[in-house]
Amino acid sequence: MEVSSLKPRTMSNNIRFDLSDRLIHFFRQVDLEGDSAPAIQPEQFAFNSYVEGTVWPALFLLRCAVRSHRLWATWSVRKGVRTVFGPHPAVCFSEMPLAAFLESSRAREAAGQAMSGYALTFPKAAMHAAGANPAIYGLTGRNVLLPSGVDGGPRIFASEVLPLQEQHRYVTYNPSGPYKVDWMHEREWRWPYRGSLESLEQELAEFGIVSDASDIPGFDFANQAIRGIGIIVKTNDEARKLKHDVLALIDRGVVHRDHFDHILVHEQLPDTANVISPEDVQAAIDLSLLTFSGHFDLPDADVKEIVADFSARVRNIEDGAATTPARECGGCWLWFHDNSHTYVRALVQAGRVSVNKEGRYVASLDELNRHRDLRQRENLTRNLAEEIASEIGTSCGYFSVLASFDPSGIPFYIGEPPEDDLYHNHG
Repeated sequence: MEVSSLKPRTMSNNIRFDLSDRLIHFFRQVDLEGDSAPAIQPEQFAFNSYVEGTVWPALFLLRCAVRSHRLWATWSVRKGVRTVFGPHPAVCFSEMPLAAFLESSRAREAAGQAMSGYALTFPKAAMHAAGANPAIYGLTGRNVLLPSGVDGGPRIFASEVLPLQEQHRYVTYNPSGPYKVDWMHEREWRWPYRGSLESLEQELAEFGIVSDASDIPGFDFANQAIRGIGIIVKTNDEARKLKHDVLALIDRGVVHRDHFDHILVHEQLPDTANVISPEDVQAAIDLSLLTFSGHFDLPDADVKEIVADFSARVRNIEDGAATTPARECGGCWLWFHDNSHTYVRALVQAGRVSVNKEGRYVASLDELNRHRDLRQRENLTRNLAEEIASEIGTSCGYFSVLASFDPSGIPFYIGEPPEDDLYHNHG
């Protein structure tokens, strides 16, 4: 990937330190028992994402968003009142420069406010083309009464005050009143969800929650036009987890390998005073490029050697095992835990490892007799996992499906994940 491809095209008169060519969507910790609990809550997240208790950590929500490639469109409820006006829920962004975001996130998170240092960033031009626009701060009519939104209901202006299709952009602004309201420092943009809300509203009316996070309307950023997405995390360990999530999207064919192009890590960034100018920001991005060139297009000779090694290991286990009576039938696969290891990448490239619908990297054991009893296949696969972990140095386990040879079937048994668990997103 050419570094120059990441550099923004700017007009000669807008190179300023207080501007940014990116929009930031940050994630905050959510307390379901707090004043700002979301009005729409899922009963469950994805298959490998779960949280215990009533607090959703910001990092957990960031990984959920990347894995589902979606940002929820909400009404941004505060103390039971919608802060997004009009008939359309919205996704909120900020166009504050990187240094301002880093400084603000640290200060506000330390103060216990609704912000964190975890974020996704998007090219502003691409988001504008997708329908996002800057917020509208204030109205011409100074005496217009704001819709109350009793009991969390819609807050809709009369159309002569503000057209319905633009009301999601309105942010309350009153710096001269007795109770000053001024959120202009957030430099907000919003993207409206204009699809049908009928099924969502029916589910909420009947159950009070939605059954799955995927039922919540949102912005799908797997769209090819939204390339060049950045990720912001705090530590190198967190960056490794997000890199695992992005690589899984690429291997599943959801996004292209350059859809996400960098991860900024707080602990690797210079002092915020040194990331103010556009050149400083670009330099920080250049040092944080998320490239996958080493994970694809491996030399054919290396791939053949690794595939031959893997086949030989499976064959040796098959040849050395006695036959036992078959009481249960079904498929069993080797489950690789680290999707970035060279051994795994070669098997993915050769088609011996695929990503099932739950995101597990499962290797087909073609040399193992599929007519063996399923319990015996599990034991043999566990032995193979221990051998590969010991001799190759990459963690793996096993995964089986009863009465089926579909690796995306309902799991019958799953080996324990390692202590260094990249697969599960546990809040």
